[in-house]
Amino acid sequence: RHYQRDYRPATAASLQQMMLPKQTLAWLASTSLFLSTTWAMHADEAGLSDFLLKTAGGVVTKAAYASTDNSVLITSSPNNSCYLAARGVETGIILWRRNVCSEDGSSLMDFTVSSDGSIVYTSDGAMIKAFGVDGGNMMLDAEQGVVSDGSLVAVEGGVGFVYGSNAKFYAVPALAIMDDIEPISYSAKGIVHANKVQLGKTLPGSKLLHMIGSSSSKPPGNIHSTAACESSKDEYFSVAAVEGAASFDFHVFRMSQDRITTFRVESSAALRPSEHGSINHLFASCNYQTNEMSVLASTSGGTSAMFRFATTTSDDGSDKSDRMLWLQEEALASVKSSIFLDKHTPAQIDDDAKDISFAVRLSMQAESVLNLFKSVKKFIGLDTSGDVEGDSDVFGFSKIIVALAESGAITSRLFGLDSLAKGKVLWSILLPPESTKTFVIQDNISPITSSHKSELLVISSIPSKSVVEWRCVDGINGHVLDSGALNAELSQVFPLPVTSKAKHCRQVALVLNKDETTSILPQSSESLEAAQSAITEKDGLYLHSISPDDGSIRALHMHAPASASTTSRFATTAIGEAFVSEKIVSVGYASSQEMIQSPATVMGDDSLLLKYLNPNLAVVVSQASEETLKFLEENPSAFASSSTTTGPGKKPLGATKPGEAAPTAQTATSPPSLFVSLVDTVSGKILYRTSHANASAYTRSGKDSVPVVVSENWVLYSYWNTRTQRSEIGVLTLYEGMIEKYGMTAFKSPEQETTFSSFGSAKPIVLQKTFCVGKPVTSIGVTQTTMGISPKNVLFGLESGQVYAVDRRLLDPRRPSSEPTASEKSEGLMRYAPNLPLLPQKMISYSQQVEGATYITSTSTSLESQSIVLAFGGPDIFFSRLAPSRSFDLLPESFNRHLLILVVTVLVGVTKYLQDKNKQSQISMGWS
Repeated sequence: RHYQRDYRPATAASLQQMMLPKQTLAWLASTSLFLSTTWAMHADEAGLSDFLLKTAGGVVTKAAYASTDNSVLITSSPNNSCYLAARGVETGIILWRRNVCSEDGSSLMDFTVSSDGSIVYTSDGAMIKAFGVDGGNMMLDAEQGVVSDGSLVAVEGGVGFVYGSNAKFYAVPALAIMDDIEPISYSAKGIVHANKVQLGKTLPGSKLLHMIGSSSSKPPGNIHSTAACESSKDEYFSVAAVEGAASFDFHVFRMSQDRITTFRVESSAALRPSEHGSINHLFASCNYQTNEMSVLASTSGGTSAMFRFATTTSDDGSDKSDRMLWLQEEALASVKSSIFLDKHTPAQIDDDAKDISFAVRLSMQAESVLNLFKSVKKFIGLDTSGDVEGDSDVFGFSKIIVALAESGAITSRLFGLDSLAKGKVLWSILLPPESTKTFVIQDNISPITSSHKSELLVISSIPSKSVVEWRCVDGINGHVLDSGALNAELSQVFPLPVTSKAKHCRQVALVLNKDETTSILPQSSESLEAAQSAITEKDGLYLHSISPDDGSIRALHMHAPASASTTSRFATTAIGEAFVSEKIVSVGYASSQEMIQSPATVMGDDSLLLKYLNPNLAVVVSQASEETLKFLEENPSAFASSSTTTGPGKKPLGATKPGEAAPTAQTATSPPSLFVSLVDTVSGKILYRTSHANASAYTRSGKDSVPVVVSENWVLYSYWNTRTQRSEIGVLTLYEGMIEKYGMTAFKSPEQETTFSSFGSAKPIVLQKTFCVGKPVTSIGVTQTTMGISPKNVLFGLESGQVYAVDRRLLDPRRPSSEPTASEKSEGLMRYAPNLPLLPQKMISYSQQVEGATYITSTSTSLESQSIVLAFGGPDIFFSRLAPSRSFDLLPESFNRHLLILVVTVLVGVTKYLQDKNKQSQISMGWS
């Protein structure tokens, strides 16, 4: 009984203690509703989405040869490209690629392969080169003399170059050039030398087309291209490409003794005329051992696809299976601009909706809860899949790269690339074939939750028809939502800072025509109403036009119409004009998406340097012509700085007699050849102008250009110094003025304008410095972050195929020429040194070879420490993530997650235990 009397109170206490966990769970469940997800990532995940896309270099394949064993495919685009590339026939992977041009501005003239398929010969009109098919090792590099036209024919022991009525023979591998050979007779099929004939293995296309067209087996439709190869003695197999409504049909024929019979017909759904363009070239190679024919198709849109067709039937009489081996987008070698879109955005809300519907709210809450559970599962280590796509979506790493490929050799195309899938092509759009210039306008005004945020306005100019075509494209999936055409001759396109209430593409663009009239796109009443409203509220809009030929920069003012008008065309008035007497080679503008964290620079003594932030600033780089430079050299008085007379010169001790005056020293300097002008595009005034002597623009693909970038109040550009034979970096920083240390306090504030006016604001104070780089610079970019807090890095694309990052503070023109003072050291300024070191640790491309990158763009992520970088413009596209100031908001790789979970759990338990103890003590005190 005593035991039972003690047992019952003990049982009650046990039941009360058992209720505590339930109360704790209820408390945790209720508080979890107010918790928000906190995201972080590990440092070893930062490089998982870097990728390098390699192309053959030629945007369209015009010539191709296969090796003897049919394993290596040699391709190029004569007269359009300098690159020769080898791909694996089975995989399409780039095995090697060589730039065969001997000088800038030239292109590959012709190439051929030796009879045994081991050596490939090239000519650019000045040099004959030979490369091994296996590995691309150079075997010959000989001068041939400059010629404008000619062809290569492989012969035994070397290669023959035929031009006009002349020919030369180059022996390989003896590297000998024999000019004193017997007269050579040549034809379309081969070249005759020493009674030996090297015949071609492919029938002439015109003859093959005639045979197919005149045969009873002629395929229906228009034959776009044909090719043939020899399968056995006196027997050939040919293939003809016929364009269908949504695909291409390949008709395979067996030919013998001028007789053609249809062997098979195959369709390819992967190669579509509406997306890849028409097939312009077909190349065939037959394999005798496997009884197969490999066919390479090259389209007008820059796509190369390899097909495999059987030339025999199986034992049971059925045809062997045919297949497409691979498809490569060679057009990516001509990308000229890019736009970044978030692949996964929050639940999108219609901009016109006044209230968020219950379904949208529910989906947003469900998505938040799922993300919470996923993050907890990954954090505690239960998710070991290694998939970082979920984290990448939250951190803003998952991007759709919208790339515009433009080249005179192909039809322009728009691509959508997945940043997490190593640059996989998600979609592509074939633009009008006659278009010469395309603009892609992004919606930068709508909120991120807008359903129109990912819509792009694509504007294509067709001068031959005096037409401007536009399309509204969903940048996520590539769907064309709307389209139209406008009769106009486009000069420039300006996005307006307004949005309309149109069904699709709410961004509004202003098209400046060559007659200086303007038009509104898209062609809708909503867009016209938004544009008229913006013009009326802002008392007109300011535009500008730049003419590179005559060096004029015209500032235009578009007034509001006197009365309501239904037309989409407005007149403009010229309000200012600036001229440069040189040829304009490059123009740079500030990025509208750049975040500026502070309008001032804090100096070491706590003084403020006010940045000159002009949103209407344009940097115009111009180059003097050879005639102008020759005139200035012959007439030094025409240029004030062509010769300067200094004070008395000093001779070494003993060189002059006592009392004799030292002779005056006259130092001749070269006249300037490169000019950089800062122009206000609203007022048409030149704010600042500087020049460089012995400076020259880079020549890329036959065009002169100077890489230039504008970031905040910084202007950076690069040029080639012809005297020192090195690449130099020019840096300008613009400031409004300065506020002393005690000039701004709680009781004292200087008078400052809150708005900027191009007509009333003073000209900037410009600081300038020049730096040297050990390798030629092909492109310049600047990193972008979410809030602009992280220090910026300047990115240089080097001719050596590397992408180099430099802390912007190393390029500061305020770096002192002498030993820095204490205040300058506290600011982080170092002593000026003209040579910029190239540190291997700062090569963000690592060991990757990014050849010919002429553009570098950057965008921000959801993390302030991380920036996304894209280098393109050449045969390679490189994507990477960069931390300009290290990963200060990332968890380190050695972070102990399990210990953190244990500590948090113990703290929650102790807190709850102490809370219950405190409650019980208060109750006891109340009853006592």
